[in-house]
This record gives sequence, C-alpha cells and structure tokens, in this order.
Amino acid sequence: MIDGYLRRLASQDTRCRLVLGRLTHAFLGLRAHHAPGFARVDDYARERLVLAARTLEGAAAVANRLATLPLVTQAFEAGILTWAHVRLLARVATPEAESRWVDIARTGPCGRSRHSSGPRIVRRLPKTATMSRGSACESAARGAPCDSGVTS
Repeated sequence: MIDGYLRRLASQDTRCRLVLGRLTHAFLGLRAHHAPGFARVDDYARERLVLAARTLEGAAAVANRLATLPLVTQAFEAGILTWAHVRLLARVATPEAESRWVDIARTGPCGRSRHSSGPRIVRRLPKTATMSRGSACESAARGAPCDSGVTS
C-alpha cells in the first residue's frame, strides 16, 4: 500500500517539474522577482522557493523547448520518459526527428553511472542525429554514456 502512495507521489513530483518550468519561464520573462523586492533571481529562488536559481532556469529552458516538441511532452506526461530523458531530449531533439528521439530514449537501455546520479542512455544514436561538438549526443554516438547532466 505504501509503495503505491510513494510511486504516485514521485510521479506527481516529476510532472510538477514541467509545471514549475512553464511558470518559471513566464516569471523570468516578466522579471517578476523584482516585485517582491529581490534584486536577483538567485536571491528570490533561495529565499522564497528554497531552490537554486539554476534549477529554475533549467526547468524554464526545458519547458520552453518542449513547447516545440509535442511528442516528447506527451511521452513525459504519460510517464514513458523520465525528467532526465526530457532534459536531454530538449537539448538535442528537433521537431522533425522527435519521434525517433523518443523511441531511442524509450527503448534504449538505461542505467546509472558509478560517477553520476543521473540516468544515462547507452545505446548508439542514429547517424542522422544532429550533434554539436562536445554535446552529450556526441559522447553517446561514440558509445560513451550519455549523462543527462552534461553541458555543451
């Protein structure tokens, strides 16, 4: 019984990240942290939300990107993809190729690296993938783990 409650709670928490991102995107666009008297987003985030500003900014960036990736968004909201998958796909997927990216993330074996708490996609990516030098996708294309926390 407790297992079911924990799983539902975790699922709700994950879905709330997207809502947090959408609201934060609007909040940052309006520079609304000034209204309650905060000079910096970081100060507002730490004092009012007990979050790092980077957490808010990252969620906002993912939510903004997902506005152009409806299949990724649907897969996330259905529980098919994790937040870590979505963060990675938001950086690399294009509207034209998003269904392929969702399939890769959904069907590829995932695991945990000894050196990272984040999930990794260890499957080789399609040769047609668009990759920037130093990107997580470039690492995955070489067969290396694709850590969701990697930055370009």
